[in-house]
Amino acid sequence: VLSLVGATDFVLTVTNSVVTTTDLVFGNVANGTNTMTPGPRVASITPAAGVMTIRIHNGNATAALNGTVIVDFMVVKQQDAIPVAP
Repeated sequence: VLSLVGATDFVLTVTNSVVTTTDLVFGNVANGTNTMTPGPRVASITPAAGVMTIRIHNGNATAALNGTVIVDFMVVKQQDAIPVAP
């Protein structure tokens, strides 16, 4: 259960062996048992070698988030450039 004062951030560290510093990571957060509106949002995601840091922001300026949240993420691997014929 996450308890987060209004307009503050929570930092979630996720260990994932496939993540590298050059990856693009996209994320989303939704309410689980938390019913506050506006709900939480992903403020930033920072990938590193084998780990990513997801910063979750309580979007409500006055109410505390108190419950569970669901965090989804997608890792996009960087590929070498493909030459394009002129």
